[in-house]
Amino acid sequence: MDQSYWSISDILADATKIPCHFKIDVPGVAHLRGDPSVQAQQEQASQSSSLSKSSASSRQQYEAEGMITKGTRVELPYWLAEWLVLQDCVDVSLPKPYSQRVRNALNAGPKSVQLRGQANWWYAMGSRLGGLMDSEMIMELLSSTYSARLPTIYTSAQHLASASRGAGGAGGVDIGDGSSRSGGGSSSGGSGGGSGGGKAGFGTSVGMSAEMVDFVNGLEETEKIALKAALDSAAAMRIYLAGKN
Repeated sequence: MDQSYWSISDILADATKIPCHFKIDVPGVAHLRGDPSVQAQQEQASQSSSLSKSSASSRQQYEAEGMITKGTRVELPYWLAEWLVLQDCVDVSLPKPYSQRVRNALNAGPKSVQLRGQANWWYAMGSRLGGLMDSEMIMELLSSTYSARLPTIYTSAQHLASASRGAGGAGGVDIGDGSSRSGGGSSSGGSGGGSGGGKAGFGTSVGMSAEMVDFVNGLEETEKIALKAALDSAAAMRIYLAGKN
């Protein structure tokens, strides 16, 4: 999957946190554990150390309080974890959206899993992890899941296009590309919460089955881009056919 330095979508995907285990002792970075008290202690120790630069004990105290020791597990954003892996400082493991439980559910029924509830950028993050970890398993999972879900995405787009004919929209469905969302969660919720993405917004007007409504509400951002492309294609075809008549 292509990445762009200027892409908001790529920035949000790279902000996804993944579990890392440090392979070495690293001083002065204990704040990466996300504990505000640790960061405050580090700042205080740093100030004390600067006031008495000649004191070896102060320097040792500062390093000890800010130390991340070998084997410590810390969740770091992907952009930082990738650099640390390349420097051979950490090992990464698969986060929950790609756990064995999720993989089993996808293998059993790819369309029954709400990927949006797992990660907003499930495919983008998965492709990054697959490359970083050199994991054919992850890449095959992404490919098989997308291939299995794409026909239903297209079918859903046909339903929405029919419902929006003359309504000037997609029946209230939130099909933005997600570039204004935060990396950790979506304002529209996992299964239809929030404005524009709720079941009541289109489930009653489109004539879609409850399963299809849940499926559309559970699309992650890459799939929503595909849904929007299908809707645009249906609209263009409708204009073309209208021009021939």
